[in-house]
Amino acid sequence: MNPKLPCAPGHFCPAGTAHPSEFACANGTYSPAINLTAQSDCTVCPEGYYCTGGADQPSGPCTSGYYCPSGTAMGNQYPCPAGTHGNGQTNLTQSSDCFDCPVAHFCLIGSSVPIPCYAGTYSNVTNQPSVPCPTCPGGYYCPTETNQPIDCGVGYYSDDGASVCLSCQAGYYCDVNTTSKLFMWNDRICPEGILVNSV
Repeated sequence: MNPKLPCAPGHFCPAGTAHPSEFACANGTYSPAINLTAQSDCTVCPEGYYCTGGADQPSGPCTSGYYCPSGTAMGNQYPCPAGTHGNGQTNLTQSSDCFDCPVAHFCLIGSSVPIPCYAGTYSNVTNQPSVPCPTCPGGYYCPTETNQPIDCGVGYYSDDGASVCLSCQAGYYCDVNTTSKLFMWNDRICPEGILVNSV
């Protein structure tokens, strides 16, 4: 006669079970105990962790950029909403634990940390979800991680999406602080009889 074996940790063994690891605790639960008889005997995974099932302890901490309420089955099951981020932390338990995306950054769904706005873009609001950030308007420039477009200044111009300004082109003049390329070409042509070299 075969000896009786204890039911394995992370598993349960109802009547008629053939071997100790036949029935695993479901995803989102675990158990360090032996001789469980039903799924209801398994322990619900604690907040801030995930449990893939069939384990004698939680599988690991929540993935950064995600949150893990009790009973979570995967570390990336519940992403922080777009416009928020996880701040590199692995113990978030609900969506309200996610951090607001700061100005001059954007945060896609499931972002671990905020991402700086690309050169030629900017953001002056928190919780910016989109990528890229809004385009820098002509007459301004936006280096990386800009929260407000910066005036080009007299003698310079820029097109939409510029990260630097350029000297006013020969044959045109740039007499305002925010000369865009189109404004220069259409409205700032040097009059007849006058030659203006680029700055």
